[in-house]
Amino acid sequence: MKKNSFFFIFFSLFFAFSGLFSVYAQTSEGYEKCELLKNFLHKNNISCLELPLMHASRELFPYSLKVDFDSPDEENGELYFVISMDDAVKHHTLILNILNSIEALYTRETDVHFIFSYGDNPENFADSTTSGIKSMINIMELTEKDAVVCVAFNNKINTIIPGGGGTFSPAHLISLTSNAFFESRLFYVIQGGILSPFYKKRILKENASSSAFLENSIPAIGIDFFVEQNSSADYIKKIIHFFENVSSNFSGKNYSWDRHSTVIQLGSYSLIIPEKATVTAICITILVTIFIMSFFPVLNKKEKIS
Repeated sequence: MKKNSFFFIFFSLFFAFSGLFSVYAQTSEGYEKCELLKNFLHKNNISCLELPLMHASRELFPYSLKVDFDSPDEENGELYFVISMDDAVKHHTLILNILNSIEALYTRETDVHFIFSYGDNPENFADSTTSGIKSMINIMELTEKDAVVCVAFNNKINTIIPGGGGTFSPAHLISLTSNAFFESRLFYVIQGGILSPFYKKRILKENASSSAFLENSIPAIGIDFFVEQNSSADYIKKIIHFFENVSSNFSGKNYSWDRHSTVIQLGSYSLIIPEKATVTAICITILVTIFIMSFFPVLNKKEKIS
């Protein structure tokens, strides 16, 4: 019995220390990644702030980074681009070019912020115990005048994800991003399209990052960019133009949030049908149907009389 107890205690301690060592190794690697991006930005004259994570338990712990571009108007809402730390490090040259272009932009009506969030990679978002996005939601006081565009760079098709978290992205954000794709001459698709109301039923595939904001009633939308290491310079310019277009055209006004819109993509254009229009169309269809059904029997009676 004593032997069994000894082995039980030994293996319990072994697995406990193995788990702690694994977590320590991951956070150490994550901290180095954060430092790498921060030093790269500082080296290129981009000022950034460290955003501590909620579960930061020691000094050399990973963190998120925030880059601010302020505007003179303080009454409008603010625009946030949220990009995972992994994507930012992997595509650091593209990130630097985007930041430099936004800094040189003089047509911004609102403050523009870039958040490089640690622990929010799409592959491990659900299991992440140290989430930069969750910390951001808890620390920052975001309102419905603000907007969050969650961007991911991958080898998938350019995509707008207009919903998540059991709700639908605001129509003005769908229009803003789809117009930016069109103006930048980038092919894109709107995930869900005419079936977008099914986001409320959580049937369609969601973007984990934007869903976290939408669940907390913060206006957000997900964007996937097709980017490869050997992407052409012309294609990269189009992506940079997308960020410029969104930053220039976001007004930061207090829009009404229609959570029951339907999106129809017509080539490069997107048609957003609001809830009122949908309900009105259904009512008119029902009334016309009732009228036709009540009118046809009268016609049949006249034929029989004649």
